[in-house]
Amino acid sequence: MRAQQQPQQQQQQPSSPKTILVPDITQSALQAAVEFAYTGSIVLDPNRKSEVLSLLGAVQKLGMTGAQETVVRWLMETMEPAYALRVQSAAKTLHLASLVEEATVY
Repeated sequence: MRAQQQPQQQQQQPSSPKTILVPDITQSALQAAVEFAYTGSIVLDPNRKSEVLSLLGAVQKLGMTGAQETVVRWLMETMEPAYALRVQSAAKTLHLASLVEEATVY
């Protein structure tokens, strides 16, 4: 009778954290998009509109239409003359005609 050798079980080593790069999306924009995906809401700061424009591009790139509509609505409601040209430029780049039109009025 032959003894059968049992295959040695490989011990699983804890894996180190992996990094996933998402081109053209900032960490803060991705974090806000994930938060929106889980909660259905998003906190937008009127004093940080440049981050909001970055978020708008990110949610569009990720195909998050609900988040995109929320951000566009917020930008329209908080439009200011001092910021209208930046919003208009971003809206043109993102092909958001209604936001372009709203920013042009200012």
